[in-house]
Amino acid sequence: MTTDRQPSNLPVPSTVSEVSWIWEAPEDSRVEWVLPTSHGAVVHLGDGAIGLDTGSGEELWRYRIDTSVADVALTPDGSRTVVSAYGWAAVLDTDTGEEEYVFRYNPEENPGWRDDELKIDTAGVVTDLGLVTTSGNGSSISLTPWNEEETGWTTEPSICATGSGEPKIHQGIATSERLTLIGSCTNSHHVLIGLDPKTGEELWRLDSSEEGIYEENYNYAVLDDMAVHQNIAPLRGTSVFDVNEGEIISDDLPDEMHNRLLRILPDGYLSVRTYEDDGETFLDYELRDFTDQVQKSITAQDQNLGSPINHFLSLDDSFLKLTLDEETEEPRIISVYDWGETGPTTQISLPVEMDIFSGLRNPGLVALELAVGPGRFESAPGAVLVREFPEKGYSQRIVGLS
Repeated sequence: MTTDRQPSNLPVPSTVSEVSWIWEAPEDSRVEWVLPTSHGAVVHLGDGAIGLDTGSGEELWRYRIDTSVADVALTPDGSRTVVSAYGWAAVLDTDTGEEEYVFRYNPEENPGWRDDELKIDTAGVVTDLGLVTTSGNGSSISLTPWNEEETGWTTEPSICATGSGEPKIHQGIATSERLTLIGSCTNSHHVLIGLDPKTGEELWRLDSSEEGIYEENYNYAVLDDMAVHQNIAPLRGTSVFDVNEGEIISDDLPDEMHNRLLRILPDGYLSVRTYEDDGETFLDYELRDFTDQVQKSITAQDQNLGSPINHFLSLDDSFLKLTLDEETEEPRIISVYDWGETGPTTQISLPVEMDIFSGLRNPGLVALELAVGPGRFESAPGAVLVREFPEKGYSQRIVGLS
């Protein structure tokens, strides 16, 4: 289903005070992720994608796959949505849902791909210009343009420039200005390499033998023009890089037992400091810049917060935290704190199930963030979006707060 209707042209909320809508996924599908766009959001379903007007909670378009599991990704500029399954990938206009191109597995043209690997997270990286894929052994990468009339490129990144052995590309991430590869060479060092997505030209290279900042974890995330090394949890890590310039923004952000790093933000990071006062436990949630200077903060009591270091969202004028309902002791309340204040100014009751503890087999840090964290608890133009997390079954509803 496509649309010619324009989505609501609303700003991202700076604070929220009420539930404005509830969206229901198709009965035979489930909500995986919420991907904010410049006008609304794309909902990644288990079998496809749906364009959502986040001002009203109405569907704009839907693209579902019969009897298959789908991956969904946005181009860095958000103009295209890519839905992929085994053997093919469809490129959609994000505003209308219209299908622009379809890539299909062709063993003659793409000898490095197997027919069960043409999926976004294994075969390539979605850029504004096209799909970047690696050869079978990772020694070269190629751009296949979205527009068949344009010319792509193939290059061999310098993964093994300071070592010997087989090169291996572990991950690729893209912004509009840069394609960044994370790779290693057999018995050698880990590297980050920045390429020009238009030409494949190598522009910068960071080697762990020189910087000493990489660990046995190759999981990175893009945040504006930065790459976050997620060695703690989604969007949590002590190392942050400027991918445009190939420079280290910070390689040693503090993360200690009573001073926890919670999330990297475009202009700094969020942390929580725990302390005792007259026998009670208090928490200061602080917005800090990358020089560790506190820019904004709120103070909360530990009582009824549920998980103090999980399930939160930072807005321009307020800080949102999923907390426990005092009567039911279930995590169904969004507490809204104004920056600079102590205690919540507003509490919003969620009309969906949020069983974030008993519904998890292993309620560790990463699992709790994957339940109600980045991609599940997001701000978008027109609303803050919270995905339900039921004890049984799949997540099928999204709540819009405004």
